[in-house]
Amino acid sequence: AGVRVGWAAAHPGLLDVLKRVREPFGVTGLAFMGAAAALDDTEFYEHSRKLFLTERREFCRFLDEQKIPYVPSQGNFVLMPLGDASASLASEFAKAGIIVRRLTFKGVGMLRVSIGLPEENARMKEALQKFAALR
Repeated sequence: AGVRVGWAAAHPGLLDVLKRVREPFGVTGLAFMGAAAALDDTEFYEHSRKLFLTERREFCRFLDEQKIPYVPSQGNFVLMPLGDASASLASEFAKAGIIVRRLTFKGVGMLRVSIGLPEENARMKEALQKFAALR
C-alpha cells in the first residue's frame, strides 16, 4: 500500500477541490519512481492489460455458466448482486483466505470481486462453485 499511485482526469474545478482535500505527501518518492518506471515499461503494461482482459472475460463466462448474477464491468472488478447470501458468502470466503468487498445498493446485498491473477481467479471460481451448488 505504501507504493500505490493513483491519478484523476476531471474538470479543472473538480481537480482544484481534490487538491485542497487530499493528504499531504500522498505519493512517496519510491512510489513516484516506480510509477515513472512503469509508464516506460510498455511491454509489461501490454502483457498485463491482455492478461487482465482475458481473466475478466473468463471470470464472467464462468459466472454465466454457473448462472451467478453479475453486473457487466469495464473495470478491474465484478459486482455480484447476491442478496441475503452476500454476507454469509463474504464470511465464508474470508475463512478460506479470499477477500471480497461486501456492498449494499438499493437494499440489495452485493459482493465486489477484484479480477486477479489466474491462480487467484481459480480459487475464487472454486469457492463460487460451492455456492452455486448450494442454490
